[in-house]
Amino acid sequence: MRALVTGASGFVGAALCRALIDRGWDVRAFHRASSSLKMLEGLPVEHVLGDLTQPQTLAPAKDGIEVEFHCAAQLGGSDQGRMYTVTVEGTRHVLAAALKAGVRRLVHTSSVAALGLPDHPIDHAPRSGCARGRRRPGGLLAARRARALWAGAWPPLPPPPPPQAAHDGPRG
Repeated sequence: MRALVTGASGFVGAALCRALIDRGWDVRAFHRASSSLKMLEGLPVEHVLGDLTQPQTLAPAKDGIEVEFHCAAQLGGSDQGRMYTVTVEGTRHVLAAALKAGVRRLVHTSSVAALGLPDHPIDHAPRSGCARGRRRPGGLLAARRARALWAGAWPPLPPPPPPQAAHDGPRG
């Protein structure tokens, strides 16, 4: 399989690149020219330069791609406008370009880091982070736009496996 990973130079994206390569996938790593490539060192990925805020850079990256993993986002900093442009509008550009290029499957990923640090202790019930993220206007808007954009465009994914009842130590 041939995959494109946006945000490949980040923590989640680089870990995903490594996991895909370990499973025999050919991986194209999409990142900005200014991104540190330290976490991709030694990985046999095809590097493609681009920027989510520049939609014209997305189309060439998707040529021949079967599955796209969208891991890119703008985290941290005080510029909320930039965070919105990269994370929300950038995701819209990624989805539109994937549909236009005929990408067969797109997986949008995120991490708890995208939610930011809570102002007060929170209950770590399984859905507390999800609920907090859905209350954020940008996250809600991105989710609504994504659903509207890909509604019916790709076949649905199978349901996830049930959660593990207990965990007896490190995995792997």
